[in-house]
Amino acid sequence: DALVYAHERALDEAGAPLRVVHRDVSPSNILIDPSGRVCLVDFGVARVLEGEGKTRTGMVMGTPEYMPPEQARGRSELVDGRADLWAVGAMIYRLLSGRYPHEAQTANEVLLLAMTEPAPKLASAVADASPKLCTLVDKAMAFDKVDRWADARAMQAATREALEEAKSRATATTAVTDLATHLPDDMPRNV
Repeated sequence: DALVYAHERALDEAGAPLRVVHRDVSPSNILIDPSGRVCLVDFGVARVLEGEGKTRTGMVMGTPEYMPPEQARGRSELVDGRADLWAVGAMIYRLLSGRYPHEAQTANEVLLLAMTEPAPKLASAVADASPKLCTLVDKAMAFDKVDRWADARAMQAATREALEEAKSRATATTAVTDLATHLPDDMPRNV
């Protein structure tokens, strides 16, 4: 929701859309309040696409492990909202696999990998990931930004679909497990 707002709904004084790109979506910039609401914080390196950018081409800003190719290359003129979506995909990849999309010994080596190598497919790291979840993450982290989700709203819809599928799978698994615990002692429990 925060990226939909930043990318589409944040307005300037005249009511025109600002199209804010965060450029450092990473776990350290995600907070969860006591009610469970997720908050995106630290817009310190954010860029307003409609105005004059203060970041010069060639400057790299953000967290390397969550940086898409165009941002890792320092091509600030190519960075748009899809860079933030790449970072969200990278966070989901990390949460599910326990690994970063690009791993190396130094930040510069991570940047080099981000510049030159497509992120691995989620299924290669998480064998039991659902097809919708794989599509969500893989499309978010597409090497070429034109192959990513068109905008935050499209990725948000795909995320909700993947979550519903995950809930259904979890409910089915829980139902089978619950059923198995109530089987008579002489019945097999291959769950």
